[in-house]
Amino acid sequence: MFSLNVIHEIGLTCLALFTDEFKNQMVQLYLNGKPRAEIIREYDLGASAFDKWVKQVSLLITPLTT
Repeated sequence: MFSLNVIHEIGLTCLALFTDEFKNQMVQLYLNGKPRAEIIREYDLGASAFDKWVKQVSLLITPLTT
């Protein structure tokens, strides 16, 4: 079984890569009422990355208007 996040060390920088499944699970937690700050803290996420995931899902579920 693989971890949901894979860490790659690049020099002094550490880049976390998350699966689409993990991202969707985090967004679903948020959409189901779990506070943003709690999700970010509990799963050690970057706030900007989490916000991007939420925005991407919002664009998919928001009907297009003309």
